[in-house]
Amino acid sequence: MRDSFDVAVGSKLFHVYVLAAVLHGSELAIIDLHSLRTYEKCLRGWGRRLLGWPRGSPNAAVLGDLGWDDFEALALGRVAGLFARLRCRPWAGVRSEIFVVVFQYALTRNDSWASWAAASLGAAGVPDHNVWGVGPGAPIAAGQRWRRRAAVSALSVSSQQRFTAASAEIDSLAFYASLQPAPLLHHSVHNRRVQAADAREWGLARCGHHSFCDGRIARHQTYHSQCLLCDCDDGTLEHALNRCPATEDVRSTWRRRVGAGSGYSDGFAAMAWMFDPGSLHNSGPTCAAHVALVSVVSRRGALVFRELRALNA
Repeated sequence: MRDSFDVAVGSKLFHVYVLAAVLHGSELAIIDLHSLRTYEKCLRGWGRRLLGWPRGSPNAAVLGDLGWDDFEALALGRVAGLFARLRCRPWAGVRSEIFVVVFQYALTRNDSWASWAAASLGAAGVPDHNVWGVGPGAPIAAGQRWRRRAAVSALSVSSQQRFTAASAEIDSLAFYASLQPAPLLHHSVHNRRVQAADAREWGLARCGHHSFCDGRIARHQTYHSQCLLCDCDDGTLEHALNRCPATEDVRSTWRRRVGAGSGYSDGFAAMAWMFDPGSLHNSGPTCAAHVALVSVVSRRGALVFRELRALNA
């Protein structure tokens, strides 16, 4: 079942059921930094399990490959909805007038939810609600429009900026960040035509979590710099995918599937082609061929790496 699991469908089900239950009622609370970090860790853990990635895989790449906003953006999106409904409370009726006065007073108190919500939304880059006509007596539709068109869009941009900053902080994600400038789930990779296990290996190799000498797994192991699959001094993933004689069998199958006579002469260009599903030179079939090639090579390297580590234990 795991090999045929569709991550795209799983992501939708997660948002509809799990994430909706987790976020339910969160708009009523003032979310402090500790709670935010806890929920963020849980969100990445759920995403890691959905992708089938192991512990230790880069956090930024988890949300990036799933195309998810971080928890701060998701929680503040719900806060914006409640804030808009409270701010647009109609004037009609004595009780409503009292309610509006109380909420207006709460905005002036630094220790109130209303003040925290306004400050948090402003710090996240959300446009001022007054500019959008959201205020006492305004129709509810105005508040909904502000949340949908201004708040959610600004929060998504803020989440993407945090994703970019997190990717830039990790050296091993430099190549990944050049191909994935924003969180995006690539349906050409995560679909029912591609085995989930193959997509898993492709995604891990793409973010540098592989067994070759330039990968995160082998970074702290100093006993190998040569290729895991041949006697070449170049032990990088790029060599194993493009030039290693031990992988010529799967590479010839890959060439036949993508229609490339000799492939790219430049190693970086070939890697960018294999790991960038959004490239104009890629299509559904070519992406499936790239995933199959990377998966087989990564598994072979991981097997040899485990044997080598056992011998040096």
